[in-house]
Amino acid sequence: MPFCPTCSVREKLTQEVLETTAKKGEAFRKFEEIMLQFPSELPHPDGVQRIKNASNELSTARKEMARAYQRLGNYLDRGIVPEDLKATTLQAVAIATSAGAGNAAKEPSTKIPQSQTQLKPPK
Repeated sequence: MPFCPTCSVREKLTQEVLETTAKKGEAFRKFEEIMLQFPSELPHPDGVQRIKNASNELSTARKEMARAYQRLGNYLDRGIVPEDLKATTLQAVAIATSAGAGNAAKEPSTKIPQSQTQLKPPK
């Protein structure tokens, strides 16, 4: 999954679901294509290996997709941020905070002095 410092955890997890779903779809397409090459006959030895490889690829893609859905569900249902996203989230917050601090020093202050915000009793 590409690093996206401005993306929220939800966006990152949703992107992961989309990517793994597409990968699973492509693996299924390859598996189906190989299986259709041998409609009624037993495949030759090389064909058996191709079927096994495609099957393993599809199985792995399905597991990755299920993991992505589980991670997104855990975040949406329970608020659990995956460990690998905690570090990138903290980095993004640090970057945003430091960028905000740099901009604050350049902007004129709009803070009202405390002496002007207190009410004084009439004389």
